[in-house]
Amino acid sequence: MIRVLLFYILLQPRVCVSLTYDDGPRVGVTDRLLDTLFLYGVKATFFPISEWWRGGARDLVIREIRAGHEVGLHSVHHDWACYKNGRGCNRVEYKAWIKREWVRPWVKLRELYRLYGEDRDRIWIRFPWCKWNSHVNRFRGSIGGVLAPCGRNWDLKRVGVKREVEGIKWTIRRAIQAVKRCNSDQRTSADLKYCDGLLWENDRWMWRGWGLIRQGIGYRAVVVIMKHDQRRGVVKVTREVLKWWRGHKVIDGVGVEFSTLTGCLL
Repeated sequence: MIRVLLFYILLQPRVCVSLTYDDGPRVGVTDRLLDTLFLYGVKATFFPISEWWRGGARDLVIREIRAGHEVGLHSVHHDWACYKNGRGCNRVEYKAWIKREWVRPWVKLRELYRLYGEDRDRIWIRFPWCKWNSHVNRFRGSIGGVLAPCGRNWDLKRVGVKREVEGIKWTIRRAIQAVKRCNSDQRTSADLKYCDGLLWENDRWMWRGWGLIRQGIGYRAVVVIMKHDQRRGVVKVTREVLKWWRGHKVIDGVGVEFSTLTGCLL
């Protein structure tokens, strides 16, 4: 019975949704957000601004790690000056900028992980405004960082809570349509490349190989949602999305689960 159930779980097509939050932490918002995620048993990925890791805000970062959420790098000051076009700074300024904005917070974050979570060598990195160049990417490679996808950002559109929730639900349903297409007996040879891992990001499909896919066990789409936990409305949006998900964990025969970026992509 257990073997049959395990085989069914592996065969069942799934959509993995990763909630990510940038630019926090903010006392009065991030703490309520963590309470909401705990209530629904969901893990998320946070990209805090390191200059705010003081006092109560630092305690929130520690709380995120202790609760099993992921914490990545998002710079110290959200400073874009040295990588606008690769020529924003001279060589001396660039080295100082890398050390200030990325190396120091990377060391600090690893220390927090050692003290309050699991020691990890690879940390997710999301650059401010999702912009980078080859110089910054070399830095990412030198510390073994993993470039985080930015995903669909409903916050920047400044729309109402109801419309944001409907937009996120629509994105998840779109991914389910792709999963059903890739599991269809009628799919053509042209669909095979399309189905080699699906990651929804910035209104386009990006391809990523997936272990279960390559073994022919099933297809899995990944939906990355980007929000900001320094804005008060994020708590209500998250609560409404998770409330909807609690009653619709299987949609049109496809399982939907929420996880961290690592859980969905690595």
